[in-house]
Amino acid sequence: MSAAGIMVFAAVFALVISPTQKKIISKKKEWKQMEATLAESRIKQSAAYKIDKTGIEAESAVLKRKLPSRSNTSAVIDELTRKGKALNIEFITIDPQEERSATPGSRQSADGFRYSVLPIGIDMRASFKSIGEYLHAVDNLESGFATVDNVQISKDERIFPKLKVRMTVSVYSIEEDSGQK
Repeated sequence: MSAAGIMVFAAVFALVISPTQKKIISKKKEWKQMEATLAESRIKQSAAYKIDKTGIEAESAVLKRKLPSRSNTSAVIDELTRKGKALNIEFITIDPQEERSATPGSRQSADGFRYSVLPIGIDMRASFKSIGEYLHAVDNLESGFATVDNVQISKDERIFPKLKVRMTVSVYSIEEDSGQK
């Protein structure tokens, strides 16, 4: 080979082949990092799909203890009215509706956990502040568990500064002997 050929080869090597090799080495490192990240993500994903049966059973037991027995539903209604009166709420009607049975999830669980829902229609007059405090009281009942399914608040000049409120509170009770007594 001639000196000119060696010089051309050295120039091509320095300008093209050497930088390309460095890019290839860099891309191989990136590829290995991406494979490691992908493997780690797959492990996390597979762990996320595993069901913690003991955790779910423990949580179910806690919820069962919170639900009152059927006989204690009246205590929940008494607590709702007592807290409302303490907040200077004027009850117009308290109308318990037809109780219905339900099961957590789409089918009855193996331990037979079933509960009842008693919707209670409540019409009342109260200040805005009292309404907020009453909703908080419903969320923190001592004698049981209840949810507010809907609330309608309207202004009526005849009862100003109070507001007219219509709501449905659902009281939950357990259908077996494992509820609160």
